[in-house]
Amino acid sequence: MAKKSNKRREPRFSEAQRYTPQAAPGTASAARVGDEEDLAAEYRYVFTDLKRIGILALVMLAVLVALALVIL
Repeated sequence: MAKKSNKRREPRFSEAQRYTPQAAPGTASAARVGDEEDLAAEYRYVFTDLKRIGILALVMLAVLVALALVIL
């Protein structure tokens, strides 16, 4: 069998993957606020889903505790 090399190879990225946009000075804080508002509006359904999952988990836990008390 061939011996494996211990060298870590750098991943090869294309020019598009290496591109990082630079923000103009003074606009970074305004961009962050706008991005946060956009994200909150875009992922509003996630919060409702998380609430629904949490409530369902609590109900299931209560049912398990009730069953454990009834069986014992």
